[in-house]
Formats: sequence, structure tokens, C-alpha cells
Amino acid sequence: SYSRKPEMPLTRWPITEAGGVPVRKSLGADQARLYFGRIDELATDDRAALALLASILSDRMIMTLREKEGLAYRLGANVAFSSDPDLAWFTASIGTRAENLEAAELGIRREMKRLVDEMAIDEEVDRIRVAVRSRSLMRRMTAVNRARYLGLRAYREVPALEDKDFLDAMDRVGIDDLARLAEQWLDAERFRVVVVE
Repeated sequence: SYSRKPEMPLTRWPITEAGGVPVRKSLGADQARLYFGRIDELATDDRAALALLASILSDRMIMTLREKEGLAYRLGANVAFSSDPDLAWFTASIGTRAENLEAAELGIRREMKRLVDEMAIDEEVDRIRVAVRSRSLMRRMTAVNRARYLGLRAYREVPALEDKDFLDAMDRVGIDDLARLAEQWLDAERFRVVVVE
């Protein structure tokens, strides 16, 4: 008979311990990839706000690290959620030349701190909301992508970031919630760092 639950349970994500030594993997490539990652508890009601916060950080990283400083060819911040238990996985990453790794790491740390110290104003938040919704609509245009998101939602039992209800919840997020979550989540020392070069 059909069951929504997978026969093998999903692996529970481990809570990130602060202060770990960066993990480095050398592949001898010209390009390098730098990841900041953190898994921690998150109330279900804060999912939309944390996703919006990640989108704001991503936009600021793009404007500063890629457009102004020329450090990246690909970068951004993202979140994923788990419902058993309620956890969030927050990542910020950048692809760059190996010689730019130190500047890129300092840049991500700086943008996290700047978002804590200088929370976005309404106009910036509204612009990001529109951009997130527009990208979501583009991704859901094909039947294959719609099926993928529905499948992931059924399997993980959490809404996809592209889910209409989730996007509507983002529209209701206030600046105070963003500021609170920035204080809780954007301490770079609470992230583990992984470098592949």
C-alpha cells in the first residue's frame, strides 16, 4: 500500500557546534568554493522570515562581493528546513579564484555583520520579496518543476520555498522579525566553514 513516509527515515541534521576548525579539501582546481553552514533549531513560524533574511543577505553579497569587489562568479545565501525536529540549515557560499579566498571569507563575515548592524529598510525588503516571488514563478512554469516541488514537500513534510503559501507568509514578515533573526543567526562564529580548492 502507498505510504507518504519513506521506509528509511531521513537522517536527522546535527546541530552545528560553534568554533569548529575550517574544513579544507584540495582538488588542485583554479576555482575555489567557500561555504559557511549552520544548522540550528528554528520555530516553524520563523521559517518565512529566515528565508527572507537569507535572500536579503544573498542580495547584499551579490551587490558587494560580486558587483563592487569582483570576487565571485557565483555566490548566495540559502536556507532549508526540517520538520523532525524543527531545524533550519542556513548556508552562505561563494565561488572564486583560490587567491581570493581570504578576501571572500572576510567579505561574507562582513556582510553578515552589516546585516545585523544595518537591518534592511522597507524598500529593500519589498524589492527582495518581489524578486523572490518572480524567481519562484519562473521556476514553477514547467510541469516537471511543479512536480518536483510537490514531491519534495510530500517527502520532507515542509513547504518548498517556492510554495505560494510560503511566499505569502514572506509578505507578512516585519522588519522586527528580520532584526531578531539576524541577531540569532548571523553570527559568523556560529557557522562551520568549508573550503574546496
